[in-house]
Amino acid sequence: MEFVTEKNSLPYPLQAAIRWRIVRFARAVTKGYIAVMAGKWLTCLRQIKEYF
Repeated sequence: MEFVTEKNSLPYPLQAAIRWRIVRFARAVTKGYIAVMAGKWLTCLRQIKEYF
């Protein structure tokens, strides 16, 4: 019975690796989003400085 249940679910190391990849991907996405937003804010501030 144990063999059958193990075939259905992924082995633990593989699950951990997939989870770690998802976490790393999410972190990269959030870092990229923050960088893009910071870049937009910087360009806006530069434009405002040019006007005044």
